[in-house]
Amino acid sequence: MRGNTSPLLAAPSLVIYWLSFYAGAVMAINFAALPYLAKTFDLADGQIAKMLATLALGGLLALLGARFSDRVGRRRALLVSALLSYPLMLASALAPSLWWFIPLQIVMGGILGTIHITTMVTIEEHLPLALKAKGQAWVGAIFVMGNGGGLITVNVAAYLFDANSWRYVWLFFCTAALWHPLLTKFLTESHEYSQLKKNRYARNDRWLDLFSGRHRKLTLSLFGALLCWDIAQSGVNGWLIYHPVQNLGIAHEWVTGYLILGGWPALLGFALGVWLRDRLGGYTVALAVCCGLSVLGNFSYFWIKGDAQWLIMAMGGAYILGLLMANALMVNVRLLVNEYYPAQMRASMQSIVILALACSTIFSQLIISQLIAPLGGLANAVIALLVLKLLAALLFITLPLTSRVSPPEIIKAVV
Repeated sequence: MRGNTSPLLAAPSLVIYWLSFYAGAVMAINFAALPYLAKTFDLADGQIAKMLATLALGGLLALLGARFSDRVGRRRALLVSALLSYPLMLASALAPSLWWFIPLQIVMGGILGTIHITTMVTIEEHLPLALKAKGQAWVGAIFVMGNGGGLITVNVAAYLFDANSWRYVWLFFCTAALWHPLLTKFLTESHEYSQLKKNRYARNDRWLDLFSGRHRKLTLSLFGALLCWDIAQSGVNGWLIYHPVQNLGIAHEWVTGYLILGGWPALLGFALGVWLRDRLGGYTVALAVCCGLSVLGNFSYFWIKGDAQWLIMAMGGAYILGLLMANALMVNVRLLVNEYYPAQMRASMQSIVILALACSTIFSQLIISQLIAPLGGLANAVIALLVLKLLAALLFITLPLTSRVSPPEIIKAVV
């Protein structure tokens, strides 16, 4: 770091931001291209839900990737994951059938999940205590901006090419390989992890330690709350584009437009989450409030109907509220994990967050596929799942936050 450059803008931090943006953009491709994937592979609503549930198995692979990050280091995990992603994207673009596409995307999901998990942990370990919360907010915001970049790319490709435009999107993101030498040069291992490795402390813990001793109650409670939240949230996210395009007749360009534009004010959710935590007396109440307000936005998005112009404005507003509160909730979850778990367990615990997401995506889409017919449509099936967010609010309120671990204290104790 030279001169008075802030650690937030130092070279390793910039690499972490790029990887967060990259993971966010690539993760958004399949959801944004869902209508085109359906045309290419001739899929009905129920089949799409089952495909999304199958793709969520990648989250289980991310669990192993996070453990790899805890054992061998953040830098190595990020560089290896990024390197593996480039040929997988090329293979996905050339996949001749759904039976080739799905296995490739399961592995791709595990790799992207590893990158996402590790960037969240690495940015904190690179920053001093006073900047850790801000660093988390920046990584979260840039990840969401990456989502927007993925949406834009899919929309541009759809405008320029035919129903197979999603293939060109995968080819385009393969060009990220050109930046890999720069990542290798400027990404360094965090001092915090280096001290743990130097003292061989990172190799002395087991993944199952998260479920034993003083961490057990918090781990199980947090996993249960996140599972309920994620089942509902996965139901919402999976159909944000498909529902208005296929069921309400809104043009794909308009839907992509309000999702991209709405993502910008929703970035304030990361700062809002920290503000709610400080003003409402801690994580538990802040998390519960985020759940409740998110339900309001999600319910409105899938319930409203009407004139096309009014409908687009109303759905855009509902989308912003839902995403704003989802961002506020997730930044609090990430900060909570990094505050209440020691450094050698953080990536593994962040992987529990991803595991909840993976399991919930599988359950969510399978449940939706079974509820579409009995409840009279896709929108009603998604709305029915929102009751789980209210249950998540109750579980967040009762989290047993009793034993805080400070990162500097851990390093001091190890060194």
